[in-house]
Amino acid sequence: MDGKRKKNGWAWMVTAVALALLAAGITYQREDLMAAWRVHQLPQSTAETRISLTHKLAQTPQKSAGWLLYALSDTLDAEPCLILGSALASVTADLTIEEIQPLLTRSASLFRGMAPAGQEATVRWAQTVLEASSGKGRLPDQAALAMQRLIEQAYLGEEPAVQAAALQLAAPLFQTQPPKALMAALKQLVQAGVKSSDPGVQMQAISAALLPDLDCLEDAAGCLKSPHREVRQAAILALGSATEKIGEETLLPSLHDEDPEIAHLAQTALQARGLREDQIRLGRLMSDPKPSRRLEVLDHLSTTRDIDPALWLRKLSNDPSPAVRVAALRAMAQDPGLELSDRVDQMEANDPSQAVNKLARFYKEHPVQR
Repeated sequence: MDGKRKKNGWAWMVTAVALALLAAGITYQREDLMAAWRVHQLPQSTAETRISLTHKLAQTPQKSAGWLLYALSDTLDAEPCLILGSALASVTADLTIEEIQPLLTRSASLFRGMAPAGQEATVRWAQTVLEASSGKGRLPDQAALAMQRLIEQAYLGEEPAVQAAALQLAAPLFQTQPPKALMAALKQLVQAGVKSSDPGVQMQAISAALLPDLDCLEDAAGCLKSPHREVRQAAILALGSATEKIGEETLLPSLHDEDPEIAHLAQTALQARGLREDQIRLGRLMSDPKPSRRLEVLDHLSTTRDIDPALWLRKLSNDPSPAVRVAALRAMAQDPGLELSDRVDQMEANDPSQAVNKLARFYKEHPVQR
């Protein structure tokens, strides 16, 4: 009899557990279906309704975030993606980085199949995640790997809006002690960004290049020649004070910028580096697009203080204009004290102009006596 009671007790217990699990499963499925339905309703709802839907989605954040990411992967237009991305940021706002890790991994897996608008919204959500993690120590490994995959795919996709958004990850990323592989992916994106034809991408790349750990300032120097005025202005402001990485020669061509404000910024940057007016004048002549103006450098070498004439003559001897190179060669030959015979030898052997070759040979065979 006792055995029978014990057996019946176990049966009731198993039944109760089964019913509880069934109820939990039904509840779980119901929550999952409700999250999916609310995500579906979001883009087509009024602003007031969206607030209510987002609040309800936040009650089951991980389920809801999963559906929001799926919706982003299945949406083409910009406005719905913006709405979904905003909801994703709100829904995950109170999650820890450890709780968000699986969502970041999922976003990286879905990313390639997304439309550009979905990719941009996903990257901007990733930025909010990073900003929330700023100053809280090292990014967990899986989160860092997901960020790396997002950046690499943004680089490969070559979509300007997506690349510009990905470049904005740079600053918050460096507050999370990123691993080397993640830094390498970001550096690759910056190096591509400064060469972009899109001004928005170039501007974000310049901003990212200022981060010292990336060591990309020299790459950003190409933006000084961008066809976009705002990019050239941003570049001269960023590079002008970078005395350890950017030499004065890099800034000199900007003295001739077609925009007077940028030309003035270049002059101000050179003055801040300690160059005098006569030195800047010489640099302006040296970097002038017209060969006739570059020739005038020779007239100022003897009157400009604290410069090395031999250094400037070497620069002139590599000028793209044969006329300027001939003039530099003549000046070098007429002053043997400058000790530029090695450069004369090089010009005889390697200069692309036969006239320069012959003149260099003549001066070697008929050295000027002092």
